[in-house]
Amino acid sequence: MIFRKKKKRISECRVLIIDNDETSKLTYLYLDAYGFKNITVSRQIYNSKNAQYDVVILNDIINHKNINYTFNIIKESFNSPETSFLALLSSTSYSKEYLNQLGISNYLLRPINSTSFCDAVKRVWNGEQIYDDLPEQYQQLFYKVQKKILVVEDDEINQLVIEQALQIINAKIDYASNGKEAIDLIEQNNYYDLIIMDLNMPVLNGYDATKEIRNAGHAMPIIALSSDSSDSIREKVKEVGMNAFFTKPINTDSLLHIIRKLIEKE
Repeated sequence: MIFRKKKKRISECRVLIIDNDETSKLTYLYLDAYGFKNITVSRQIYNSKNAQYDVVILNDIINHKNINYTFNIIKESFNSPETSFLALLSSTSYSKEYLNQLGISNYLLRPINSTSFCDAVKRVWNGEQIYDDLPEQYQQLFYKVQKKILVVEDDEINQLVIEQALQIINAKIDYASNGKEAIDLIEQNNYYDLIIMDLNMPVLNGYDATKEIRNAGHAMPIIALSSDSSDSIREKVKEVGMNAFFTKPINTDSLLHIIRKLIEKE
């Protein structure tokens, strides 16, 4: 355990997020809402400005071709007794022992819950060790053979939340921001095991998109997404040929179990 002089407020904690995709937006929003205010986001694994940070958050470095080399570069670049590292991982293929051999002693498995994630950052800052094991129910959902899923959603934050959930089951994901884009992807001879479809989108909404998909003879399961859970909406979802209804905000456990149930019916 590392003992360091504690700062009085988390707003003073210097946080760096190293991330090469859009997930940094979500982690930034989580931290900012929690009270962390000194937050930097970077795509670089090098500390070119020799800046000092209290916590460095590494998003999915396990996906780098040479993770050992990558993490060593990061540790050397941000080498300071005041710096702690927290890795966010989506892979379930590596044991805690292997990660410890690499020097990754603090890690969380995605998808992350906003409160537990921010609490983990605070605890790492205070010198505690954080590690996460994939819950047993998620291990049962993991697909060794990738399933291809189309996410039709125009809200970037919802896309990120869904992406983090789907990474748990080893899904290959395509995105469309409206119903027309979804139909175009399907017409390009793309086969999907399942579609997650928002109902209210610009250009072409989820209802009309589903009608066109069904009229074209496609029978893959379609999950409707909506913040409106009224009986009339649920009935309309059934009428257009959707297989399940899911209410926002998105709960990872419930979404993954619905996906598993629908795919196994096929």
